[in-house]
Amino acid sequence: RAKIQSMNFTRKTKVWNEPAYNKIETIPLHLQQSQSSENMVLEDKKEPLNVQVKVGTKLVVDPMRMYPMLASVKGNALIINNQEFDDPDDYPYRKGAHVDGSNLEKLFRQLGFNVMSYTNMTRNASLKKLIEFSDIAGSKKPDMMVVCMLSHGMENGKIISADGFEIDPETDVLRRFNNDYCPEMRGKPKFFIFQECRNQVLTRGVDFSNKGDVTEAVPIRSEKMISMTEKDSDYEDMLIANSITPRQLSYIDNYRGSWFIESLCKVFMEHAKDMDLKGLLDKAG
Repeated sequence: RAKIQSMNFTRKTKVWNEPAYNKIETIPLHLQQSQSSENMVLEDKKEPLNVQVKVGTKLVVDPMRMYPMLASVKGNALIINNQEFDDPDDYPYRKGAHVDGSNLEKLFRQLGFNVMSYTNMTRNASLKKLIEFSDIAGSKKPDMMVVCMLSHGMENGKIISADGFEIDPETDVLRRFNNDYCPEMRGKPKFFIFQECRNQVLTRGVDFSNKGDVTEAVPIRSEKMISMTEKDSDYEDMLIANSITPRQLSYIDNYRGSWFIESLCKVFMEHAKDMDLKGLLDKAG
């Protein structure tokens, strides 16, 4: 099996239809303050994606080349979605992030996973939950596991916890599920989704031609870049999906969530029945 692979996505995807929102003349009083602070623009079409997974009726992949997925409950999925932060000046409220969390939860439940979803987690709480999930993921002989981390991010790839501390995807997340720390998942697929910005420039409340989108960039606290260590066999059977490449902005819609998560959910719900995981990510990207 191939070693760890990092699947990177640009912010414009093949399946995302950029909404052509229109302004309305009257803005409700309870939204006027948020418009002034975030440059929010009301939209005519603001319904989030309706996640409905299509069911397959036959195998479309050679069974000899696929991971066994025979259990009624395919595995466990963990979602940590940080939307509100202790320091809103440095890390502003992520409008629309709740839609991402909801879409992912619906998607993986319909795909047959036991989903555990948490919001606004401190660094210590996040690390504790990842350790607990590592134990859960390796129990009851699951076929697969999924970890989704959604938050603000840094240029060096770090994820920001709700209390403003950095979480390292390498040492704090991936390492918890390698063959050394989680031997029960050896030889089984481990899927990681990271939705976060990776640009050091703080740009919040941007009005993109009435699209109501904002970026999730935050100011980097250190220009020192952490080099990526070469993965060994302990990290096999892992697949990573990043919302963007390094030094790029990740865009999120106030009503429909992030471009990346909506794109991913749309592709998965329509084609999980007839495509493998790598093919799904290629299509979403």
